[in-house]
Amino acid sequence: LTDNAMIGIKPRFDGSVGEGAAAGFDIIALNAARQRTIVTGAEWTLTRIERNFQWYRRNDRWFYESVERLERVDNGTLDIPAEGTASLSLPVTWGRYRLEVIDPRNGEVATSMVFSSGWVNTAANADTPDVLDVHLDKESYQSGDTATLRISPRFAGKALVTVLAGTVRHTEFVDVPADGAAVPITVDAAWAPGAYVTATLFRPAGAGDSPLPQRAVGLAHMQVDTAKKQLTVSIDAPEVAAPRQILSVPVTVDGLAEGESAYLTVAAVDVGILNITGFEPPDVDEHYLGQRRLGVELRDIYGDLIDAGSAARGRIRTGGDGIDTGSEALPPTQAPVSLFTGLITTDANGVATANFDVPAFNGTLRLMAIAWTDTKVGDASTDAIVRDPVVVAGTLPRFLAPGDATRMRFDIHNVSHQAGEYALSVAAMGPLSIDRRAESITLATDQRASIELPVAATGVGEATIVATLTGPGNLSLSQDFTLVVRPAAAEVSDRRLVALSPGESTTLSDAILDGFDNDATVTLSVGDGVTDVAGLIQMLNRFPYGCAEQTVSRALPLLYLNTVAADAGLKGDTTIPERIDKAIERVLAYQSASGGFGLWSPGYDLWLTSYVMDFLTRAREAGHTVPAIAFDAGLDRLQSVLSYVGNLEGERGSEIAYATYVLARNGRAAIGDLRYFAEEKLDDFGSPLARAQLAASLAFAGDLPLADSLFRNALAAGPATPRPMRTDFGTGLRDAAAILTLAAESRVGERTVDALFDTLSEAKDEAEGRAFSTQEAAWLLLSANATQTDGTAITVAGETLTSPLSRAVGTDQLAGGLVVRNDGSQVLSVATTVTGTPLEPLPPVESGLTIERTYHTLDGEEVQPDQVRQNDRLLVRLTVTKIAEAPMRILLTDLLPAGFEIENPALVGQGAVASFPLSQSGQFPEHTEFRDDRFAAAWTLSQGATGNPMMVTYMVRAVSPGTFAHPAAEVSDMYQPRYVARTASSFVAVVPTR
Repeated sequence: LTDNAMIGIKPRFDGSVGEGAAAGFDIIALNAARQRTIVTGAEWTLTRIERNFQWYRRNDRWFYESVERLERVDNGTLDIPAEGTASLSLPVTWGRYRLEVIDPRNGEVATSMVFSSGWVNTAANADTPDVLDVHLDKESYQSGDTATLRISPRFAGKALVTVLAGTVRHTEFVDVPADGAAVPITVDAAWAPGAYVTATLFRPAGAGDSPLPQRAVGLAHMQVDTAKKQLTVSIDAPEVAAPRQILSVPVTVDGLAEGESAYLTVAAVDVGILNITGFEPPDVDEHYLGQRRLGVELRDIYGDLIDAGSAARGRIRTGGDGIDTGSEALPPTQAPVSLFTGLITTDANGVATANFDVPAFNGTLRLMAIAWTDTKVGDASTDAIVRDPVVVAGTLPRFLAPGDATRMRFDIHNVSHQAGEYALSVAAMGPLSIDRRAESITLATDQRASIELPVAATGVGEATIVATLTGPGNLSLSQDFTLVVRPAAAEVSDRRLVALSPGESTTLSDAILDGFDNDATVTLSVGDGVTDVAGLIQMLNRFPYGCAEQTVSRALPLLYLNTVAADAGLKGDTTIPERIDKAIERVLAYQSASGGFGLWSPGYDLWLTSYVMDFLTRAREAGHTVPAIAFDAGLDRLQSVLSYVGNLEGERGSEIAYATYVLARNGRAAIGDLRYFAEEKLDDFGSPLARAQLAASLAFAGDLPLADSLFRNALAAGPATPRPMRTDFGTGLRDAAAILTLAAESRVGERTVDALFDTLSEAKDEAEGRAFSTQEAAWLLLSANATQTDGTAITVAGETLTSPLSRAVGTDQLAGGLVVRNDGSQVLSVATTVTGTPLEPLPPVESGLTIERTYHTLDGEEVQPDQVRQNDRLLVRLTVTKIAEAPMRILLTDLLPAGFEIENPALVGQGAVASFPLSQSGQFPEHTEFRDDRFAAAWTLSQGATGNPMMVTYMVRAVSPGTFAHPAAEVSDMYQPRYVARTASSFVAVVPTR
């Protein structure tokens, strides 16, 4: 460009032109003011581009470089008018070309473009002599056609031409002179819908000017008979449709034979959802008839014919994806619109009608149709606007907490209805109150107005807001909105255990709900054990995070307790077997290429890998599908560890014992190795659980006497012995439950199992008053299942039942008193667990950890967040310090005030934090999550390393005006619940901008 003047070339083709055709161009000229101008006698030149390679030797090694040779084909002049364009049409043959146009008055005002002729794919041209330029004369063919393969060599030689379609379909040898060759190929119907044509050109060493043998490989794709397999689909969608009624959309399918009908499915989805996810409408032509990946390997011995020691080694770049960082959302304020017809069939004219029951929705629906017959496919998509004559849109916070007060905004647009007075009435159902329930406004056609109504949260749960607009002409429109009222603090549980002698009864009343908000749930378990099965299942189901261990712990008990889980109130959109299958899919995302598993991402932790493989093994035994490649890779990883076992002291012995158990359960542990561990190395397995795992391994291998001896040894060692430096995710309670599970499942040593009940009871007594870890809950449930005994008669609320019994109890059942009576002859235990949000905030605490939360401006100045202006941005800095010596796996949770939203989660990354005016110190989190209502981060901390603060910073924006609860930030060891720290809770006020 000179003085912003320029010449522009616009081709009349899409990047390439057929061989032997004329390439057409439109050319314009612009002056400095970007206005069309005249250029008289503009000079144009058409050049053909030839690429060759030149070999040279340096330092006793061979190298090559690409050399492009330019050959002028034609040139001339043309006048560029100020109105319209100058046209240029140039005949071309096969190859790559460059067109240049220059202003003769100023040679710096020029432009050029490169194009191809003969279906050349310029993206496939590699800067290496091993790539042969091959191209077909057409893009697609019918069976019986003659395709011409054009070979443009860099040296003369003999070429092997093959056609590959799932297997080798055709081969022939052809001589290729230095100026290239055209090879005719008759297209076979068996190649449909596509095939690859390859040409491998050889030249022996010493031929020509090359000191080395040469080989070049080219590849081209041809479509075969795809036109015969395509249907033309059209959707006759209305320009504007009304919501809250049936939307009927005719769909026409062309290309059917006489009397033939087609099958159809049609979907209607909110375009807003599709834009967020980047979803593209289905392209069935490309899916079924498009280019497939080459399914045949090409191999030769060319690499054995050259001097590899003196050659320059090639470089290969690879890349891959990982699991996401965790980003979950609360339910949307309005239900997403995603409608589907299911299977429908066209009539004799190829027409079918798709009917959709459209809800109260204002927006654009994308209609996507897929049609097929036995031999043909087709698709189509179009958009349809759905709206009321008067559109009511509501804006409210993503969530609230009890005691929060804010306002809901309604934007009303009279798009096409008559002018007049309109009334908006609002009703709330659930834990929400609205001060003003009705407002009136006057609207002209195409006029907008807004109404704001104050709302306040009165409890916990899901609230529904129904807005009804009435107006002239008997207009009445309703819109539903959903708002989640989330607890302002972490949940707590209150466990109670009552022993019932034969004939005795106990009454459960609603007094057990004192101190809890209205979200509290109650579970009841009755049996001769000490485990509240229903409460533990509910606890695991409500656990909000999902690392590899937590995912397994939630799913593992469901393999055996699916019926109990359903009775315990485990709810969801999917069945329990599907939950297990999803857990298998999720946990495999944490598997590394070596077969091991990491906690928050693909990695390797020996004990965790054994735990995951234990779950996958049990899932396979229960009939669930586990991918064989992933499963075998996990077992191979465990077996490779046992092949070089060295020091077994400390926690290493616990890890090796668990790996041995998993291998033995899969029949991959040698009994000689097991006996060696049990008889010669038992002292190195100091953990009672490790000895129990060796015992269970021997039971699987068939040595029951030695297994029984080891179980008694594990019992004598005392499973509740504290191990403060352990790294196996466990506690004394977890160990006691796991030992009891293994002993009961192995069916050896009944007296040992009976004695382990007492040990487990002691461990539970020590854990009383604190929350259970996911490990403890999972193994307690497994132990309850493994030791389940024949039932005893009981009466619950007047209904005669049999123990063991586990179920959820509705709060309404407690209002009049729920009576549980022991009608049997044995002492029974009645366990109840109340889980919910405490009415009073929990006090700050520091035990093994400390936490501090501060707020800062974007300049780094510390501020108090008690009063923030709407749209202001703040930096939240969380500082965690480990003060206990024990190794920890900690999780930090910072619940947001409802008026705040996390701003740009990418800024919490280690590199992006440098842009904040705050220091980032300590170990960076190995996992972070950004949700609508919280920020979470996780660390794995080694033994010792106390007193070193870890800081993490993220950004929030004040978005909703009002007053909101400011929950405490909390950090805790996920597997040693005694280590916890919590800040104080408070309140935040967001001041509106107007």
